[in-house]
Amino acid sequence: KIVNLFTRTLYQILLAVGAIAVSSLILSEFRGFFSTSVVALLYLLVVVFCTALGGSTSGIVASILAFLMFNYLFLPPFSTLFVEHPQEVRLDLVLIAPVGHRGAQVVEHADHLDVRAAVARALGRAERGR
Repeated sequence: KIVNLFTRTLYQILLAVGAIAVSSLILSEFRGFFSTSVVALLYLLVVVFCTALGGSTSGIVASILAFLMFNYLFLPPFSTLFVEHPQEVRLDLVLIAPVGHRGAQVVEHADHLDVRAAVARALGRAERGR
């Protein structure tokens, strides 16, 4: 059971790291083409994707990595985590960082609803079988 949990968590982390790495490579090629707002929203889309596919751990890891990569690659001075104009960080703080957490809550709630529906179906079948 512990090995299963470890494997699942490792999958979730690798999904987030891989998705953010690939999206960062692609987006960095278009650094001058997209505005920072568009890049932040594209990272947001990747975070939502990771959360939907991998669950809470994946969403939270993806949101942290997206925040760091956005600052590192797209805010001047480039290739540092120092931000020249702090007002540029507001968008990614407001959008990217909380989405992993909130998305994780939504996914977990949906999973809980799926379990409740499965239990209700099983109870219905058991009642009909009597």
